[in-house]
Parts: sequence; structure tokens; C-alpha cells
Amino acid sequence: LSQEGVEGGVFLTKIWAMRRLGEIINRLDLSEDGTFNDYQVRELVQISKRYGILTPYTTFLTLVSQSLDNEDELVEKTKQNLQNLKKIVGQEANWQRQYKRTLAAAAALEPTGPSGLSSQDDLKQLAKLDLNVSNLEELKVPIDLADKTFFYKNGYLIDSSLSPSQITNPVKAPLFSEEYFKLGLKLEGLRTSWLAQKEPIIFKFNGQAYLIEK
Repeated sequence: LSQEGVEGGVFLTKIWAMRRLGEIINRLDLSEDGTFNDYQVRELVQISKRYGILTPYTTFLTLVSQSLDNEDELVEKTKQNLQNLKKIVGQEANWQRQYKRTLAAAAALEPTGPSGLSSQDDLKQLAKLDLNVSNLEELKVPIDLADKTFFYKNGYLIDSSLSPSQITNPVKAPLFSEEYFKLGLKLEGLRTSWLAQKEPIIFKFNGQAYLIEK
């Protein structure tokens, strides 16, 4: 893909994902008995994780110590946070309504980062409803590199599309090694940015996970 093709595809995907999150949250908000549809919550988690589009109920995903491997755990934590949807008055209720309006208007927005986040301060503001975040300093805004989203996890940048087994069994390509340069010849355009990060990075390319570190 050309650089323009990658950028255009990423933008359209982000817009779709933001609108889909808005639809899911609105449906969950209609729950009258305090329980939430497991399938919808799971999709909420999957979209937030895959595309790095955070909600007030999934900011805990950006904690550097939070593993993304156990989806069932992530779903349960998100369900805890969704109890905030029952608040209809006060500052927290107003903040949630404001957030939902942002998602509803996604077609007219051009996100500056995941879910429009451009700074740590934005992320901390979004996390104020997250019951699973006790230390705001542990939060770190994920980044978009080419057509992928990466989360910071314990000193590594982790491709959000990786499976747990891929994360633990990548092909190692140490910086400036023969494997590193071979990989560089295969990558094109913006994807070469995966090789230029100061942190160790794990990403998937053509179905294979690679680890780049010094």
C-alpha cells in the first residue's frame, strides 16, 4: 500500500470503530436491570484494544502493567466500569453524556490519536471514571504506527493485533542484525517506522511476530 493508502485506510477504520463504540455504549446504556450483554461488552473491549480507541470504561487497557492476554478478565473489568452508566445526575453523568456526543459525531472528526487523545492529560481525564485505575501515572497513551496500534507494556511496544502465543514466541531481530536488515527490505512506507522506535517493539508482519530490541 502507498503511504496515502495506509493513512486513508487507518482514518476510515478509526471513524468506523468510534461510531461502532458509540452504538455499543448506547445499547448497554439501555440495560434496566444493571446487567450487561456479554457479547456487546466483549466487542467493546476488542475494538478498544485492536484500534486503541479508548472509552471511560476501557482506559485501564493503557496501564503499563495491565496484560492484554486474558480477554475474560478485561471483559469483567469493563463490566465493573459500565456501572457508571447508571449515574444520571452529577459531574460523572455529564462527562459520560459529553463523551457519547463525541462518539456520535465521529464522522465529522479527525482523531489526533486513539479516540482523539493527544496527550497524557487527555488520557488521565478520560480515566477518571475507571474503577480499575488507581495510579494515573501508570497510564500511557497508545500510539499509531502505520496501520497498527501499539500499547506500552513494561518497557515494550506491543502490537495490539498479536495473540498471547505470538507475543511470547516472536522471531528476534536485534537492532542492526542481519535479520533486522532483511526485515527492513520487506517493510514498505510507513511500516518502516516499526524499526525506528527507541523502545523494544513486538509486531506482526505477514502472520509472523517479530521482536526488535538492542
